[in-house]
Amino acid sequence: MIYGYARVSSRNQNLNLQIKSLNEYGCEKIYKEKISGLESKRKQFEILHNLLKDGDTLVVWKLDRLGRSMFELVEIIFNLKNKGVKFISLTENIDTDTPTGKIMLMFFSMMAEYELNLKKERIEAGQLLARKNGKLGGRPRGLSKKLSEKLEDIKKMYLAKENNCPLYSISEIEKLIGISRPSIYKCLKFMNLNYDREQLFK
Repeated sequence: MIYGYARVSSRNQNLNLQIKSLNEYGCEKIYKEKISGLESKRKQFEILHNLLKDGDTLVVWKLDRLGRSMFELVEIIFNLKNKGVKFISLTENIDTDTPTGKIMLMFFSMMAEYELNLKKERIEAGQLLARKNGKLGGRPRGLSKKLSEKLEDIKKMYLAKENNCPLYSISEIEKLIGISRPSIYKCLKFMNLNYDREQLFK
């Protein structure tokens, strides 16, 4: 089965160009979504991802339709590969079944790791500076010691933006901070932060 996935980040944007390209490629079923690429819950994509099985193909119009973060893209594409699902991006002419596509996937993986390491270094540098300035204090009530120590880092990463887009995905925050997604949401709730990214960054 050849599935297509089309996404725009704003309710006012149009999906027609993507759908036209996916139909022309030969997609038998297309899942459509109007939601930010870094929103934590992409319901249509989750439904599609659960449907995909060995031998299926997933086609997108452009790589950034899966997400704006290199780490997020690599994570999704490797998940598809592990399920035996072929991935194709039309604009970049990427096909994970071809030798060129496999090399590009390896390159993306290296870049994602490099990007993640840079971000980790920034976090560690920020923590060191905060300790020097005496800004990392005691434990807030209602949180474990581990979560209380991560509170400021989670807040900074979650609210960080670059070119008016979230700088870190939820998956990246999980990986870099070393705590689970439910714990991240618990901290956001504790800090009275709205954790609906579509509302925060619309």
